[in-house]
Amino acid sequence: MRKPLYQKILDEMREKIQSGVLQESQALPTELELAEQYSVSRITSKRAMEELEREGLVIRKRGVGSIVAPTPNHVEPAVGLMIAILFPFEAAVGWIHEYVRGALAFLETKRCFLSIRSSGDCRELEMFSQVLKEPIDGIIYYPYSTVENEALIAKMLYSGMPVVTIDKYYDGMDISSVTPDNKGGTGMIVQHLIDLGHQKIGFFSIEPVSRVTSVRDRYMAYCRTLVENRLPLRDDHVMCFTDSEFHNTVDIDHLDLIEEKMNVLLQRGVTAIVAENDLVALFLYMAARNTDRIIPADFSLVGFDDLSLLHQFNVSMTTVRQDAYSIGFKAAEILYANITGREKKCVHHVQPVELVIRTTTASPRKVMWAMNE
Repeated sequence: MRKPLYQKILDEMREKIQSGVLQESQALPTELELAEQYSVSRITSKRAMEELEREGLVIRKRGVGSIVAPTPNHVEPAVGLMIAILFPFEAAVGWIHEYVRGALAFLETKRCFLSIRSSGDCRELEMFSQVLKEPIDGIIYYPYSTVENEALIAKMLYSGMPVVTIDKYYDGMDISSVTPDNKGGTGMIVQHLIDLGHQKIGFFSIEPVSRVTSVRDRYMAYCRTLVENRLPLRDDHVMCFTDSEFHNTVDIDHLDLIEEKMNVLLQRGVTAIVAENDLVALFLYMAARNTDRIIPADFSLVGFDDLSLLHQFNVSMTTVRQDAYSIGFKAAEILYANITGREKKCVHHVQPVELVIRTTTASPRKVMWAMNE
């Protein structure tokens, strides 16, 4: 997965500071100098410096410049820590490698270790209970759901084990998290469709909206962007599976139900569909093909995540690219800070995303003109 341009500057400057190449109070290159050095815009170099400041690694002063921030005297390096990263599915899933790579990249700078664990959702509690019995210093956890497994959440809160969640977060709970900007990304998607001329935009999810924070945030951003553009919110343009449908409809074997619900949306005049993620968008793409519909001629379609799976199926999907590598890196960084005493409070970090416009979106007016020719 391609990193944002600012991320290269951020990673290299962070590494130089943490390794001691750049010493405490040492002056850093200006934003203009960094822009020239990395052949990027000044906005990009500024973004990298802002991230370094937010992480507490640099101090920026107007009219003076940036210097390496002093390191608190009470913080001691923790070498040899063992961190576990837990997934409620097979770790061989494509994008999971990026979370792992990012976490490893940070932990290797601290000479710490990473243990990768994966399990089906039905054995999630068992997996977590086993990890708590082992000499583990902290956990990076990818939740299967944020409204289920109450016993698991209780164990996380009261075991005393430092935990950081990735991809999802828990409302009102003292658990740190690192998530993609689901709201901002979906806002960009919907605005892109509106700018193309779509006014009847559907939202499609195979998960109940309330089940996970990522889907809920994407749905709320969908609603907000419509309202901001003075377009009506219509319940009949939203298609979310019920709990029973979701538990029985999670793979390609149930494409018929997805096809049925897609047809309902299109019969209601929807000209574009926002899918909860790329996997659902791919299912919709296949359902459209099975019904002799052409995307974007018959309707525009967008996903979220920019999964490599799209390329494997040769689908050029308009989507939002999230940086799983940086999410894994940041989660490990927050967890390490928690373990070593740098950071005791709960941290919720939102990782920027990028809109990727490809060939599954087009103006509905252009489609109508083509049909009338």
